[in-house]
Amino acid sequence: MSLAEDTLDQLAWADLTVHEKRDAVAGQLVEGRSVAEAAAQLSIIYGPIGKNHVLGIINRHQLHTFPAVVSARAKRMEVEAGANASRARARVRALPAPALPRVPAPETGKTKKADKPTLFDLKAGQCRRPLWGKEQADISEKFYCGAPAVEGKSYCAACCAELYAPREGPKPAEKARRSLRLLQSRGLWG
Repeated sequence: MSLAEDTLDQLAWADLTVHEKRDAVAGQLVEGRSVAEAAAQLSIIYGPIGKNHVLGIINRHQLHTFPAVVSARAKRMEVEAGANASRARARVRALPAPALPRVPAPETGKTKKADKPTLFDLKAGQCRRPLWGKEQADISEKFYCGAPAVEGKSYCAACCAELYAPREGPKPAEKARRSLRLLQSRGLWG
């Protein structure tokens, strides 16, 4: 066995006593590391150790009450608070104020739908059926019905009748029977 293999065997986390594990975790916390950072550092030394394992040792031995750990955490919080404040000030200085996009208002003489509301004019209880087709239009040229909506629906009575009307033409089952009869009459179906 080589010296490196012998050293790795000696540094296995499972071989440490409870007190050695406590001291290793406490040492990481006294250095000002967070639980996740302590777990990562101990994993480098002893092999895979999870954050929950470190938390278990902290809670079992009440390491969060040790005076050295408390002062290290307080110092870390001060340093982080100062760093966060300076980063926030730098971000505020670096970012320009965003420009708001301007949406032109529709001209009333330009279209016959001008008496209808746009998306920005719609209010609660108004019909939300769009009145434009498949053509590309500017948002200021897209109008909605705007009539009083039926209670519990997004559309007025007239739009509901049109949108929820049954389909014209044969029903799917009737259409299938016609196709089958046509195939039978031509001798293509048994």
